Amino acid sequence: MKIFFTFFCTIFFISFSVRADLINIAAIVNDDVISDYDLEMRMNFIMNTSNIPDTESNRQNIKEQVLNMMIDEKLKKQEAARNGISNTDQEIEEALSTIEKQNGMPSGFLQNKLQEIGVPFDTLRDQIDSDLLWVKNSHLSFGNRIKVSDDEVKYRLSMIEEAQSKNQALLADIFLPIEEEDKSSEVYLTAMQILDALHSGSSFSNLARQFSSSITAQNGGDMGWVPEGSLEPELNEGIKNLSVGQVSLPIKTKTGYHLILVRDRKYAEGDKTLDLAKITIPKDYIDKATNFSSLLKEHSSSCEGFIKFGKDIFSEGSGSLGEVSFGLLPEEVQDLLRTLPELTPSDPLISEDKNVYFMICRIAKDEGKDKNLPSFDEVRRLIETERLNILAQRKLRDLRKSAILEKR
Repeated sequence: MKIFFTFFCTIFFISFSVRADLINIAAIVNDDVISDYDLEMRMNFIMNTSNIPDTESNRQNIKEQVLNMMIDEKLKKQEAARNGISNTDQEIEEALSTIEKQNGMPSGFLQNKLQEIGVPFDTLRDQIDSDLLWVKNSHLSFGNRIKVSDDEVKYRLSMIEEAQSKNQALLADIFLPIEEEDKSSEVYLTAMQILDALHSGSSFSNLARQFSSSITAQNGGDMGWVPEGSLEPELNEGIKNLSVGQVSLPIKTKTGYHLILVRDRKYAEGDKTLDLAKITIPKDYIDKATNFSSLLKEHSSSCEGFIKFGKDIFSEGSGSLGEVSFGLLPEEVQDLLRTLPELTPSDPLISEDKNVYFMICRIAKDEGKDKNLPSFDEVRRLIETERLNILAQRKLRDLRKSAILEKR
């Protein structure tokens, strides 16, 4: 019996040693292991879905960032397990379906894509599982500690109402933290690679979920409408001249690098309704006229005279546009009209063979400016979510500090 037991143990330890040799370890996170294989599969997934050129140099540049994200996922899962929290298969499938819908993908696309590139479905499933567990864990751990008074809600409502009178931008953010200052250049290179991928057509929300350490990552980086000048000074400066659809260069703050997408803009004048007219004048007419500017001004004492002047010269493209919301006009037209008085011809919108002029016949402020304000309960939930996210971020930092971590 003793001989058999000794033989069994010998075989067991030999098998274990062989297995350990075969599984190269990328990191140890407390009692869990991230293998080189796990890391490689995550890298393959990112490279095949991000438009980052799959070169050895690019892989080395983002490897540290990806490994740090996987370490955070292990820590989140471990904390959830300690608190008895788990996800059902249905919850994970619903989250996967939401990601596909938000990125305009047909149902089952991601699973088929993973199969096509030879990446196990568990690579994506583990990431989704970790995110869902962390949300549940945060609510369980901190939900009862968050108290929001009626006065706080009223104050926030007043701030939201005040913000409607300011220029605002609809933003999304990818945040890459600098864990150690001597790693700053590496984080910057990763940010530039993500920016290149965005310029190549990658989805911002998809890359935010894969790379961002911001509390907005789960929502594809969505920050919502942000009043002008309300961000950190570096971020305000970095986005002030961006047009809709543009992404900033990497912006360094005290804690890391940000890539910010301007999804939309609306200006303080956005609640104005304009009764608008336009005329289209061929270039050859303008060139032949002795003094076209004086001629235009002479016929612009009323909208009717302005339109008639345009139609007499060129019948097409002149007339009333009716009532138009300023915020819905093209950006180049908004620039022409922003400070234009009523019954005054605008500067021209110039094209190759014609100029287009606009006139504001009447400016009417929309009634009920606060009709789009969120409800009292919605604002309370918003404040609760913000505080929950802050506490969750602090908890994750504490978990990193107290963990037994070893990168190899």
